[in-house]
Amino acid sequence: LTRWTVIVQIIYLFLSFLGTVLPNENRIITKLTWVLFSLSADIGLVVVLIFWLAVWDGGLRYTNTMEHGGIFGCILIDGLILNRTPVRIKHVTVGWIYAFFYLIWSVLQNTVFRYNPEPDEDDDAIYDVMKWRVEPLRATITFAVQTFGLLPLIHLGLWALSLPGRHYTREAEDLEIRNEKESYFEPNPSFELAPAVVE
Repeated sequence: LTRWTVIVQIIYLFLSFLGTVLPNENRIITKLTWVLFSLSADIGLVVVLIFWLAVWDGGLRYTNTMEHGGIFGCILIDGLILNRTPVRIKHVTVGWIYAFFYLIWSVLQNTVFRYNPEPDEDDDAIYDVMKWRVEPLRATITFAVQTFGLLPLIHLGLWALSLPGRHYTREAEDLEIRNEKESYFEPNPSFELAPAVVE
């Protein structure tokens, strides 16, 4: 999960950089950046919590610290402070899709491939909290709690943190209301009477 998340976070940071260099050039890149920010921040916090609460062995190494907190911090600073990236509630579904693909991979890895690059004495599961072969019920409960409990709560928190940065929403709303009011009081050129022609 860590490696997958770091890849998504790097893609997000690259797209965010493109959005800064080429602002408003491509709406697809902008929308994709918004979605990837939500995914990077949501899953990033899940990875941070799982690592520091369930996997961490007590040692501190630069790579572990960056993969399990450092990059996540950069993502939050970039998305919430520098770019004020909007977070939509509906983007939580992208996190669920991501989690579903990871579920498939973790089950296959632990039951079919049975390979773990990290030394493991009792089982080849990537994470000890998700041993599909040895403890499938515990793994299922862990996955369900993380995906349908923790992930939506994290996403709601991220959404709430993104609200103060949405200055454009109120300004756009005010502009729309002002335009509607002005259109009621100004004459509409399409309804002007044509001058009478006298012969």
